[in-house]
Amino acid sequence: MVLLSRRISFTENRLRQDLSAIEYIEATIKIIDVEMVKDPWYLTVGKTPLERVHQLLSKLDSIRRSKERGSVVLDAETDLSNKFIGQVEFIFKNLPKPWNGSLF
Repeated sequence: MVLLSRRISFTENRLRQDLSAIEYIEATIKIIDVEMVKDPWYLTVGKTPLERVHQLLSKLDSIRRSKERGSVVLDAETDLSNKFIGQVEFIFKNLPKPWNGSLF
């Protein structure tokens, strides 16, 4: 219940008309963090929401680029990618959109 109320709060903040670019990014990071915080691995990659989201997205991007180049990707990295990529895509797809149709 606490996670749901935090997500609602961050979502409402993200929809404010007077949001600065930094506040918009911070609200987005907090929404992603609330969704991902249930996973024990995710909690180990950083102390703050920004650190955790950054590390997760960096790792997923690195794995994706390695695969595109045809590099050998370890099974553990493939498993990590398979575990989180769908969750991350779902979160971004379902982020609340600003009412006026523009970010800023």
